[in-house]
Amino acid sequence: MSRLDPFFREVGVGPNVVCLHSSAASSAQWRALIDELRETHRVLAADLYGEGKSPPWSSERECTIGDELELLDPLLDERTPFALVGHSYGGAIAVRIAPKRRQSVTALILYEPALWGLIAAVDPDGAGTREIRGVRQSLIEQLSIGNDAGAAQAFIDYWAGAGTWACLPSDRMPALILGAKATAKKWRESLGWPFTAEEIQELDCPVLLLTGSNSTLAARSAVTHLRALLPHAEVVQLPGLGHLGPMTHPTVVNAEIVGFLGRV
Repeated sequence: MSRLDPFFREVGVGPNVVCLHSSAASSAQWRALIDELRETHRVLAADLYGEGKSPPWSSERECTIGDELELLDPLLDERTPFALVGHSYGGAIAVRIAPKRRQSVTALILYEPALWGLIAAVDPDGAGTREIRGVRQSLIEQLSIGNDAGAAQAFIDYWAGAGTWACLPSDRMPALILGAKATAKKWRESLGWPFTAEEIQELDCPVLLLTGSNSTLAARSAVTHLRALLPHAEVVQLPGLGHLGPMTHPTVVNAEIVGFLGRV
């Protein structure tokens, strides 16, 4: 498979900030943050494989986080040093980037990174692990039998709350179905853990871990276990927010991100 170029938004001047979006989303989720930072930072927000305006994953094998890194590498090479901001799946990619580019990453800001492999490795029989295994399996199975809308509905309602899908405008549903399909192509390896504890513990850049008090058990479990590996990290729990906090409450989340970047 030949190298492809991702779509990305880039604005502003100053220290570099690279933003990575969640599954079934795109760089558009960072528009409000980009607007807040554009006067003080150079911000890049990329679309991952099959999301937004980036090319779809076209190989017959499953897309991996390693493939996402190859997609992003040319962009990162041109923007060192840089701070990393990641949400959910984008947070998992950010955690993979940071150890590989320790000399370049100036700060790591994560909102509930999708480190399902971490919780599966640390707590294989825990409630959070069982929960995310069930969500993953349901998504893959429903898509495999052609129930695309049902798969997307279950996926969105799990992350955003029961009944969310039914309240969505009908013109938004096709894009979300495509997003769910793209997610399924990446989730088969999501319970793998491509790190050692030592790699994570050796991170010496400033780290901010953000979580919502109303998030899913799996998402909160990932933050808890990551915090155990990064005792120096600053942890902020945001009252009333769920896993989609960066999209549902951008003002609240962005205030924490901007404040942290100002301090470091």
